[in-house]
Formats: sequence, structure tokens, C-alpha cells
Amino acid sequence: MFSKTCLGPMSLNIVNTIIEYSNNFALPFILIPSRRQIEYNRGYVNNWTTEEFCNYVKKNSKYIKIERDHGGPGQGLYDDNGLLSLENDCKYMDIIHIDPWKKYPEYNDGLNETIKCINLCYNKNPNILFEIGTEQGIRKFEIEELEQLLIDLKKYLDIKVYKNIKYLVIQCGTALLEGNNIGKYDKNKLNKMIELCKKYNLISKEHNGDWVSMDLVKEKFNNGLDCINIAPELGEIETKTILNEIKQINNIQKQKTLFNNFYKLCYKSNKWVKWVSKDFNPEENKEKLINICGHYILSHPDFKNIKNNLINIDKKIKKNILIKLREYHSLYDSYYKVIITTSGIGSRLGDITKYTNKALIKIGDKLSICHIIDKYNKYLEFVITLGYFGNFVKDFLELAYPEHYFNFIFIDKYKGEGSSLAYSLLQTKSVLNCPFIFNCCDSLTKDDIIIPNENTLFVNNNNISTLYSTINIIDTQYVKKINKKGQLNFDFVYTGISFIKDYEIYWNILENMFINNNDYGDVEIIDKMLYNLKFKYIILNEWFDSGNLTEINNKIKSKYSSKYIVLDKNDESISFFDKYVIKFFYNKSICQNRIIRGKYLYPLTPNIIDYKDNFIKMELINGELMSNIKTHGEIKKLLYWSIQNLWINTQYNTTNFKNICYKFYIDKTYERINKILQTNINDNLSVNNLNIGPIYNLLKKINFENILTDTYCNYHGDFILDNIIKTNNTYKLLDWRQDFGGELYNGDKYYDLAKLRHNIIFNHNNITNKLYNLEIKNNNINIELKCNYTLINQLKDFDNFIYENNLDLLKIKILTSLIWLNMSPLYDYPLNEFLFYFGKYNLYLEIK
Repeated sequence: MFSKTCLGPMSLNIVNTIIEYSNNFALPFILIPSRRQIEYNRGYVNNWTTEEFCNYVKKNSKYIKIERDHGGPGQGLYDDNGLLSLENDCKYMDIIHIDPWKKYPEYNDGLNETIKCINLCYNKNPNILFEIGTEQGIRKFEIEELEQLLIDLKKYLDIKVYKNIKYLVIQCGTALLEGNNIGKYDKNKLNKMIELCKKYNLISKEHNGDWVSMDLVKEKFNNGLDCINIAPELGEIETKTILNEIKQINNIQKQKTLFNNFYKLCYKSNKWVKWVSKDFNPEENKEKLINICGHYILSHPDFKNIKNNLINIDKKIKKNILIKLREYHSLYDSYYKVIITTSGIGSRLGDITKYTNKALIKIGDKLSICHIIDKYNKYLEFVITLGYFGNFVKDFLELAYPEHYFNFIFIDKYKGEGSSLAYSLLQTKSVLNCPFIFNCCDSLTKDDIIIPNENTLFVNNNNISTLYSTINIIDTQYVKKINKKGQLNFDFVYTGISFIKDYEIYWNILENMFINNNDYGDVEIIDKMLYNLKFKYIILNEWFDSGNLTEINNKIKSKYSSKYIVLDKNDESISFFDKYVIKFFYNKSICQNRIIRGKYLYPLTPNIIDYKDNFIKMELINGELMSNIKTHGEIKKLLYWSIQNLWINTQYNTTNFKNICYKFYIDKTYERINKILQTNINDNLSVNNLNIGPIYNLLKKINFENILTDTYCNYHGDFILDNIIKTNNTYKLLDWRQDFGGELYNGDKYYDLAKLRHNIIFNHNNITNKLYNLEIKNNNINIELKCNYTLINQLKDFDNFIYENNLDLLKIKILTSLIWLNMSPLYDYPLNEFLFYFGKYNLYLEIK
């Protein structure tokens, strides 16, 4: 496969992005440096010499060729014969465009220089390939004259030299001026020039493919064009990204200074002159001038001062360049997109999707959709349908995959009358005018998804046809028939993952079917396609349905294990990535207050990288979770660190803090107890053979005046070992509470101490491994808890810390009991009942 696109290496960012994209798809590109960009004595792109540039590209890429664009006399920074430049090009490049026509526009002069340059290069490197001819803006060629050039070259060159001519520049009306393609496209001329190339067995190559719509470019390729050059447009993408970031700066004076500095560098370079008309006024067109020639000064030392003021600018430039590279990739047969349909309500999952989308349920250490996204090349375009909690899906993906490109399609009818997979698919047609992978958002696989260049269904040997569509096969490669659910005789089940190569037929069938009935899905479309087209099948050995509760509990949890142990909640979740974590909150207010407090607590907490209404993206902290450290003395170290770094005065004053404590401790406790009593729990049982009495009688015995305080300080709010990471020199606090009775900055350190004491006794390990037990017998409930030996033995250290710092241990113990009572309605049976009786029992022991 030869390259269809030849790209100008306008900057280091552009070169690196092209290399990375090419490597990811094994995609051939040709880089076409001009003599001004890359030269033996250095050029304006990264100050590279020809040798340095070629070595850099070849070291980092296996699929990219390098061609000198417009090589020869008069094409460099100065008017020369170009021979020294060509001699260096022959050492390192693969192809040389021999173009003397700028300096020698007369036919015979240009012909002689072409012959001279070709012979020079061949003698230096007999493997070098050649491109001949030039673009219309340098010298116009008609068909007859261009053919005469070929005839004369064949006549005057040695045959073995002539055979190294592989590319012919053809002209069909393109020309560049002021960042636009001002040429007038001549389709008839294009076709004749393509025929000329075919006649002489040459690759047709058009220059100045910049700022041309992809529809027109594809039309030219459909007519037989082989190759196209694009250069200034890439440079403009980088320049516009930089300009846009400057415009986003809030400080207007700084914004103006950076813009004017950028303009001055561009103006003084004089590089804009060749690209504008004679009546162009720089002072009245500053931004246009920057766009035209900004890429010329990206390696200028003074430009670095501008760039240093723009956060993450290289990543933003890369993302915008990738958008353009995907367009060029669409010219190749290997191009495709991925569609993931997340618009449905996920009714099969019950309460799990009460607060979120089915694509965002927790599977292992990530959310479900992550396991799909991670299966595909990150540089593909992902088309995502959005409906039910669609804003959650969009926000999460933008935070989780900032380098990916998502095309979000909002579906208005995602539930009820008129909604269907067919309807959702039709809304994506305009952006899926190419081959695509269809992947249901609840279809997960551990297998690699290898995509052949033909229609393909991905299947599994699951034998439950009542839940899934199935296929019958012809042989070891192809599908005979696809069946709806419930088919008794079948070979494999269809996983909901398919590759559609014949996309135009797919859309035609869907549109025709939808006229009569909108209640269709992808299976019915494929069924119709099978009448006239072949579908290959590929077996996925490890495939899972994350939309099936039984499958989640029985198979998926064991296959997608978790490195990080976090208690699952339907309205909150956390997903882990290599360098960051993302926390989800259904409650927007909680999320926003967590962000405010997280920024205030930093650097005690992880750095907040980014956030949305319901999500916080934070750095992933390397260290050891305190709950995993089983060394005596660790809790003592933590407590003394906390009193010096966490429980300190803030810069904020809080009035009526006792009222806040009343709301937080008393009102909340009565509210939670009322909630657990509504579950018909028996409040009159003896506990461990002690007649404790009703919970409300116990609460009346608490001296709440001793609990309430007007002393406040900085706080964590959920100070448990699972929320603290020990690093080399300090601790990092995780999952801080969003407020203390509505107060953001001040809280009660006693609550933090009580949370820690509760966690030493009862923690995630007890819950996960079910190390608690309750048994009702004869109006008595026996409760039993197996505690961690090392942790329990550090309660003495905890108590000594309390005494040494003149703190009230009884208050902490009472608050600890209240914490268990408050937790009880938040969980299901039997944990809810255990926490209620355990909290009640411990409260009784402290106040009897």
C-alpha cells in the first residue's frame, strides 16, 4: 500500500503526531519537507538539518517515507543551483521532487535542469526515486506539454535512470492565497492528466491539496487520483490552536501582549509576503497574517516565551492535528469508526441504573464503557449516542479520555413510544458515512478485536438463545443466517459487536425498513444484508453481557477483578486509570462542594486535574493504603501527623458552630434512625443478652451538651484508613467529606477521630469478607464481629494519643456509636441490621 497523502512537516508537533498516527495504524504517509523547512544547513522547522530530520523520522517510524518537495535550483532560502542540497537529500531521503521550473520556466531550460538534477541524484544514490513536474502556481503545464516532458526525459535519460521516475505532478486548477485554495477545479483536466499518468505507468500526484473539502478530495480519488500534497493547512491548524488559547486568557492585558508579540514575530519574518496579494494590509489583518505564517516562527527562541504561557498547548495542538489526520486516513481502505450506543435506559439492571447510565456502571476498577473504549485504537473516531443520563456519559468520556475524539449524537427518543435501536442508529448516519464497528455498550470482551477488511460478526459459544440473537454458519469462516432470540438450532450467539464494511447498503436497508416499522435493530439489518452479501464471523472466547445482572454477579466480577477495594454505591462510583482517578457523584451539589474542599485541602489531598458537574478527576497517588499496612505504631504516626497538618485552624470564621454540630450530630442521627426503623427492624430485642431498650430511650440519655462544641478547625470528614494513603514522606487524604453540617471549611476534629476509631474496629475488610454475624433467638440478637488483630491492638495507642492531647475519649466513643447507627440505613440486609444493633449495643455500654 503506497501513501495517498503527502504531508508537510511544518513543526515538531506535526511531525510527532503524524509519526504516532502512522505507527498506530501501520499507515503509510510521505513527509514532504521543502528546502526552507529542512535543509543541509538547517531550516525553520525545529532547526533541523536534513540528516537530523531524516534520522529522527526513520528512527521513530516504520511506515513513513521522506520526499524532498520542490528540490533543485532557486527553491531554497537563497537563489542557488540547488546541487549541494540535492547531494545531501540523496544520502537520507527516499524520493526527490525535481523542480527547477521556478528558476527556469522556459521549457528547454527546465527540461535540461531536470535531466541534470536527476542524473546527479542517481549517481549519488541509484535507489532514489523521483517526482517530476511542478504545481500550477510555479509554472502551468497543459496536457500536451506535460506528455512532451515525459517523452523527452525518456529520450535523454538512461533507461535505468528513467525507471526511477515514479510520480508526476498533475494540475487541475489548485492555487493557494491568504490561507485559501483559490484555484478553479477543472475536472476534465484532472481526468486527462490521470489518463496521462496511467499511460506512462506513473503515480498521479496533485499539489496544493490544502483547504479543499474532503468530499472534493474523495471525488478526485474516485476519479483515479493517486496522491495529494497538503502542507500549509497543517501549519495553520497549529497556529489557530495557539491563537485560540491566547484568546481564552482571562487577563485582557496579558492576552493582548501575547497576541501582539506573536504578530510581531510573524511580521518580521516576512514569510507571509509570498502568500498574500499585493494590496494586503498587515496592520488591518493581523490575525490573518499570523494564521498564514505562524508556523514559520514556531522554532524561534522568542516564540517559546509565548508558548510557556499556554497550559497544555502541545496536547491541544496534537488533538486538532489528529482531527485532520483522520480525514486523510478516510482516503485509505483501512479507515473506520466505532459507534457505541448508550442512549437506552438499561432497564435490565434495575436500581443499578437508577442514578446513572448503563455504560457507566462499575466493572472492576473502571466503568463499563472503559472496557469497550480500551479495546480500540485511541486515534479512531468514536460515535457515541446519548440519551438516558447522556450528559453523564459525555462528561465522563471527556474527562477519562482527553486525547480521544468523540462525536456525541443526542437522541431525543431514547425511551417510550418511537424509541428503538433503529431510530438511534439513523441519527448517526450523517457521521457514519464510512465503514464502522458497532459495539453495544453492554457487550464486553477480554479478547482482542481483530477487524478483517470485510463485513464481520463477532460471536460467542454461549448456549442461551433465549437472551441473545444467534447465527448459523456455512463453514469455518462465513455466516449462513442470523436469528432472533429463541432460535433452538444455532451455532453461536451474536455478541452485539459487528464490523460493517458495506455501510452504504447498511443505511439503505435501515432507511427502507424504518419507513414501515421503526421497531428494528441491527440484527434485522444484517439479516437483509445476508441475502446478497457475505459476513465473516470471528469467535470471541471471553465475552460478557454487562447488561445482565446474573452475568455481572456470577462471571463479570471474577473476570474483571479490582485492584482497589471500594464499597459500591449506586449513586457514586470511582474509576482508576494509570495516572488519575475519576469520582462520580449523582448529587451535583455534593460534587461541587467536594471540588471546593479538595482545592482548599490541597496538598493534603490529591491534585484536582479537571472536573465536570458530577465528576472530579484527580491525580492517582502512588503509595500504600493505610488499611493495607499491618504494622503496629502506624496509627500513632498518623494521628500525630494529623494534629500538626490537618486539625489546625483555618482562615475562616464560623458563627453558631454549636448549631451546626446540632444539625450534624443530632438532627441527622434522628433522621437516619427513623429511616432504619421504617424497615420494620425490631427495636425491642435484647442485644447479646443485655436488655438495652428502645433506641430513642438511649438517645435521651446522651449528654448532647458535651457532644456539641463551638471549637472548630480544618477537617477531613471521612477519616478512615481506606481514605488515607501513606507516601514516602507524608500522607494523602482521599474521599473527603463535602461539608460538615453545611459548613465547607470548618468542622469538628472529634468527628474525624470517631471515624478513625470506628474504622479500626469495623472496616471494609469486615464487610467484604463478611466477618460479622447476627443471630436472632428468643427475643435476643447475638452480634459478633471479627476484628483485625493488629488494628485492635493499636486502640491503646489511639487512647494514649487522646489522653496526651487532653481530648475527651468518652465523646469519641459516643460519636463512634452514632456513626454506626447513622450508617445502618445506607446498606441492605443483613449489614443494615448488624450496624444498627452494633451501634446501639456500643452506645449502651458508654452511657448505661
